[in-house]
Amino acid sequence: MAFPPAHNQSASASGERPTLEPTAVDTIIQSSTVELMRSHSVSVAPRPRTDTVGLAFGSEVAGVVRFYGPDIVGSLTLGLPVAVYNLMMQRHPRNATHSEWVYELTNQVMGHIKNRLIQFQVKLRTHLPLVLSGAALERHRQRRADEVVYRFGTLRGDITVAVDASLTRVMLEYSNASLLVRDSDLLLFDELGDDP
Repeated sequence: MAFPPAHNQSASASGERPTLEPTAVDTIIQSSTVELMRSHSVSVAPRPRTDTVGLAFGSEVAGVVRFYGPDIVGSLTLGLPVAVYNLMMQRHPRNATHSEWVYELTNQVMGHIKNRLIQFQVKLRTHLPLVLSGAALERHRQRRADEVVYRFGTLRGDITVAVDASLTRVMLEYSNASLLVRDSDLLLFDELGDDP
C-alpha cells in the first residue's frame, strides 16, 4: 500500500500554510513525539501541521539533527521551553541541564521517527544532534528552507518539532517486516561533522 505526499493550501498572509489533511508522515512524526513525551510523563496535544519558510518558535535553545536518504535531505529541529523542561525535571529528576535534555530528546524523537519509517521502506541516515542557542539559534531560525512545523501544546508552553519539507513529501510503501529496533532500545547515530 502506497501513501501519497501532502497537498497544501495556498500561502496565507502570515507565511504559514495549513495543510488540507494529515498525511501518513504527519501521523508518524506526531505520534512519535506524543508517545515519547508521554514516556516522560508530559501530556501533549498535537496541533495541525503548518508549512513555513524560516522557523520561529519560543524556545531559548533548540536541538538540531540532520538526516538524509533517497530524495530526502534536511534537518529536524526540536524546541523545548524552559517551563516544560522544569516540569519534566520535577516529575523525573535527572542530573541534566536544559541543553543536555534538549539534546537527548532530539536524539530520541529522531530515532523514533527513523525507526518507524523503516516499516515503509524509507531508510534515513542521521548526524549527531547539535544544541543551538543565542546567535547560532537565530541564524538557524532565519534560514530560508521550506519546513513543516508541528506544535504540541502543554500546560507550560508549546513543544515544537520542525522538519525539512522533503521528508513530508516522501512516498511511503508499507512493508510487513518487523521493526529493526524497538522504541525502547538504544539508537545509535552516525557521527558526521556537517553543521545544520
